[in-house]
Amino acid sequence: MDKKIIALFDFCDTLFDGQSINYFLDYLYKKENNWLTKAQLKARKLFSSPPKDNELSLTHKNYLFAPLKGKEKEVMEKIAFEFNNEILLQFEHKDIVEKLLWHKEAGHTIVIASGGFDVYLQYYAAHYNIEKVVSTELLFVDGKFVEIKEECLGSIKINKLKNVISWEEYDWANSYSYSDSKSDLPLLSIVGNGYIVCNGQDVSWKKEEWQIIDVSKKILR
Repeated sequence: MDKKIIALFDFCDTLFDGQSINYFLDYLYKKENNWLTKAQLKARKLFSSPPKDNELSLTHKNYLFAPLKGKEKEVMEKIAFEFNNEILLQFEHKDIVEKLLWHKEAGHTIVIASGGFDVYLQYYAAHYNIEKVVSTELLFVDGKFVEIKEECLGSIKINKLKNVISWEEYDWANSYSYSDSKSDLPLLSIVGNGYIVCNGQDVSWKKEEWQIIDVSKKILR
């Protein structure tokens, strides 16, 4: 029996033109009706600096999102659905989406592997009938938001990937991976066909055999 081909897609700055978590925080601020929560969201964003160390980024994100603690899951998902339609689907890298659609037509298994949040990526994936997503999860207890769980970055993407596929079913030497970031070296290194999505960033870290897809023509917002 022939093994299957898989195509792994990072999301932020790969399928989507930007860091989706930042845009989602702005969108939540826009939709927030409680003036105190709105003020706290703005203040935390204005008077904090993103950490340089990725290991601290989860603490930073939880600090930014803390004013939303207690937000009902149903409300958050409704906002996430609107966010997908109004932002995510409007500011895609079309060249990368074309790659995704080519893989679908070829019958390949597609996985979105992202540090972005599950709450909105579920709707993006559904739009393209993609069944497999690994992402950063939001923790809800009794239907209310509590915190951001472990981030889906670097080798954690591989660990999460192993939970949604049967590893031995795939022909990894002939499979594909797409990402813009050095942090995705684990994702790029497990396949035979690596593609770097370049939007003007330093890509000197890439392996010689990996191909570059230039998406540097900015999308106007």
